[in-house]
This record gives sequence, C-alpha cells and structure tokens, in this order.
Amino acid sequence: MPWFVLALTLVTGCGGSSGEPRTVPPVPSASPSPSPSASLTPEEQVLAAVRAYYEAVNHAAETGDTTAVLATTLPNCTCRSLVSYIAGLRAKGQRLRNARNELGGMRVTQVTKDFAVVSVNYLSPAHQVVDAKSGKVLDSFPSKQFQAQVTVKAVASAWLVAVEREVS
Repeated sequence: MPWFVLALTLVTGCGGSSGEPRTVPPVPSASPSPSPSASLTPEEQVLAAVRAYYEAVNHAAETGDTTAVLATTLPNCTCRSLVSYIAGLRAKGQRLRNARNELGGMRVTQVTKDFAVVSVNYLSPAHQVVDAKSGKVLDSFPSKQFQAQVTVKAVASAWLVAVEREVS
C-alpha cells in the first residue's frame, strides 16, 4: 500500500449538494499559498488550495519538512497523520525515495462560501522506504492510480484541507 494511503486515515467528507458538478480550467500556475486571490473565482481559489496541499505533501515526502502540510490543512484533518508518519521514519533513520503524487484531473464538485469538495485523480509512482544513510531499500510500493475526494473549508482568508478521502 502506498505511503500516503498508510499515512492518511480516510474519513467521510461533507454531504449535500449546492448544484451540479463543475469542471474548471486549470489555474495557470499553482499558488504557493492556499490564500484566495480577489482575481480568482471561488472554484479557482479552491483548486489552487488543493494544488498547494499536494505540493506540500510532495515536498514533505522528498525532504521530511512537513511545515507546508501543516500550513495547508486544518488541525483536525486526518491527512495530518502524514506528519507523524514522516517523523516516525526520520526517528528510525529512514526516508522516502521517489514518493510523490502526480496530479491528473481535478474537478470542483461542490462549492459554497464555507466549504468546497474537489474530485482529484493522481498517480503515485513506484516508491520506497530506504535507510537514510545507506540508501538500502527497506520497503517498496508499486505504482498506483488513485481518485480522492478533498474537502476544503474557508478559514479567515484561506481555503484549508479538512478531509482527504480515497474513493477508488
């Protein structure tokens, strides 16, 4: 099972619907911050926040630095289990190699002034847990395609990830 599936406990997201699913064009460049911009539509703001979250996850997997994961998520998000997973690897002298999520399509399926739901498709390429000093492979995971439902909530002037749930 891929590292992020082990690290992210899956929780049921919000229910209800405020309209038909909408597909929006990709934002030209990913925002380094989950904060909304007045020039972006709510859907574009939500997509930028979800992109920032996945960039933070990839950065944490590559470097062990989980600061950006904490900055893009709510304190009670089960997706924060990634932080303790990475800390546990470091404590054992281990790290991840080639662990990342390659985003495919993203589609906003629901958006209100308080929360939004995004359907995300991504690929987790083959990756390993390795000894940090020797590079010896300790565990391997095959490449796998995923679909997730990500719920983000509006907090102050930012959209933050509240729930990431694998749906396939």
